[in-house]
Amino acid sequence: MDSVLALQALAIVCGLISAFLWWEAARSSSSNTASLDSSVGGDGDMAMQLGDGKFLVYRFARAARLNAWAAGLTGAAVLFQSVALAFQIAI
Repeated sequence: MDSVLALQALAIVCGLISAFLWWEAARSSSSNTASLDSSVGGDGDMAMQLGDGKFLVYRFARAARLNAWAAGLTGAAVLFQSVALAFQIAI
């Protein structure tokens, strides 16, 4: 029974971390800035000039990386929950 609780706790932790990563990917995928000096610097970044001294920067690579980690952790949460269910059925 302790292993079932541990697996369910792992599933909850993985699910919460993946939810945070998806939230962070959505929140930080674009930003407004007055200068492109330090705002753009990664592969996959795209900047658009909105006006004099106003730029919109999209961070596609960062969002994709966070989404990939979140998807992997969601898969782990489903795996942990499935194994916990299998243990409960076997008991």
